[in-house]
Amino acid sequence: MDSSMLPSGVKDSDLKPEVEEKAAHASIAKEMVGFFGQILKNEEANYKTTEDLFKPMLAGLELEGSYALKPACYNKKLINPDDPKCSKGSPWSVHAQKIMGGDLASLNADITTVDNFH
Repeated sequence: MDSSMLPSGVKDSDLKPEVEEKAAHASIAKEMVGFFGQILKNEEANYKTTEDLFKPMLAGLELEGSYALKPACYNKKLINPDDPKCSKGSPWSVHAQKIMGGDLASLNADITTVDNFH
């Protein structure tokens, strides 16, 4: 997390961090190095390319709608436009709503979700 990117409501009202940002970044980086080290040492892992190694992580970032991959659309309209240059919303919301709502097939019902970043 980058504290310079926090909205004022979060800065003013959220819980205060217990660790300085620079120390937290260093700690997370150390854990990530350890995590990847374990994956790469796994004899069953057969990564031929860096793309193979990072493919699941990139898929997770895409599903999240990560700002690291594409900025949010932030349109004033209720529904953001479909724009290849920005993310309309989080694709994960579609999956999350179905998980939280449960299996509705026996009721002949479904959940339709449209998520938008605002």
